[in-house]
Amino acid sequence: MRRLKTRIHKYILGVLLLCIAAACTEPEGDKLTTPLELTVERVEPDSVVMHCLALDFQVVDFFKWKSAFDQNDSLRKAFGLRSWHIFRKVLDTNQVLVMMKVTDVDKASAYSTDPEVTAQMKDMGVVGVSSVKILNAIHLEDKTQSENLILIQHEVEDYKAWAMSFEDAMSTNENIGIKALCRLYVLDNPNMVSVLLEVSSFELAEQIMSSPTNISSMKESGAISEPIITMLTFIE
Repeated sequence: MRRLKTRIHKYILGVLLLCIAAACTEPEGDKLTTPLELTVERVEPDSVVMHCLALDFQVVDFFKWKSAFDQNDSLRKAFGLRSWHIFRKVLDTNQVLVMMKVTDVDKASAYSTDPEVTAQMKDMGVVGVSSVKILNAIHLEDKTQSENLILIQHEVEDYKAWAMSFEDAMSTNENIGIKALCRLYVLDNPNMVSVLLEVSSFELAEQIMSSPTNISSMKESGAISEPIITMLTFIE
């Protein structure tokens, strides 16, 4: 039993290297409000709570873009996109991540390449799109009061095995200042996984990520690619 607890603790310490796109629920109206609220769903690892379109892009000026975004929701609705969450990257505050609830996967798949959409994005000050993904989102936690979030993305050998181990490990992780908010995977490739984490501080995250023990734990858990780790500030 002591050996099992030690393995679980190592996994928890390594979770920032093991695991974009936050998941969204749709309250009254189309816009979500602070704090971030996610419906609690205890589900099997291969169940899908909802689909989410994740857009990662660069803007010239965040506040000008945000004002235009708030005033132009009719086109998003036409593509089956409803509620959303907005994040700014800590290292570049004009780099934006938007997660939108998908009600029609086929329509959402065509959103980012539609001529009217791309023209509107250009008018809003978008100067480059880094990635567009449709994700399946599994909710783990109901809410967060913290603005400090980390999105971690990487590839694993087997999604189901990883998801079960991840949920078991994260059930005791709050005592080290980390809370899982949402688990996601790419629609057409479930082994490309992401997790959205709330952290008590980015300094703590950096300490955990730099530990050699964490690198070893990542390999033992079936990760087959280097993680992409993004520090985010939650906007709405």
